Amino acid sequence: AEEYRRIDALLKENGIPLLAANRVTTLGSLLNRVPETCRNELGWVSFFLALTLMDSTPTRALPLLNQALTIFSTCGDEIGELLSLSHSISVRIVTTGHYQGGEPLLHRAIDLFSRAADSLDAATTILVARNLAMGYCIFLADVDEANRYGSLALTLARKEQLVNYEAALLMVMGYIRIFAGHTALTKMYLEQAAPFIHHSEVGTFNRLAFRMMLFNFLFHNGDFPNYFIQRNQLID
Repeated sequence: AEEYRRIDALLKENGIPLLAANRVTTLGSLLNRVPETCRNELGWVSFFLALTLMDSTPTRALPLLNQALTIFSTCGDEIGELLSLSHSISVRIVTTGHYQGGEPLLHRAIDLFSRAADSLDAATTILVARNLAMGYCIFLADVDEANRYGSLALTLARKEQLVNYEAALLMVMGYIRIFAGHTALTKMYLEQAAPFIHHSEVGTFNRLAFRMMLFNFLFHNGDFPNYFIQRNQLID
């Protein structure tokens, strides 16, 4: 058990840089070896294991995020709580569609982010701001705040040259514009995202999200012939 607690402490300090470097498979293979009985007491192990499942089995991620959130809330780890909340928001929006109950999570995450923002590293800021942008857009229908948080994260991802994060943010910004009915701006983000689809540093989840964003754009733009062509290509 002591060995697993040391892993948990190491993840607190080094887990986000591993994600930023897209070392998801390596991280997942390590954390899957931690017995479930031990994970129940290890917030960072639970949190990062959840994130490694986002590409392969995202439905397993939310229970682990909830478990991490409980651990962090109990021990007063506000950074861990913030990360768990923000990713719970993302999973509810992108994967499960469980929007009910999302708004209180968003408000708590906003409060924690406002207090911790100056002490967060770039990669953590990007992850949290991206998820807050999604929450503002879907839970509160506040396009202006969604755009503000999304733009913050995208600018920072480009500055730090974090390719997978930049790809994810282009998808988020595109969806915000679809939601707002800004067709021209949506097209701009789609064009910027296109080169990332086959990029080796971009994860499977983000590649699929690009295709889904394209489907949504074509559908909302009334381009049904191309919508069905793209949809059938994905199915095939």
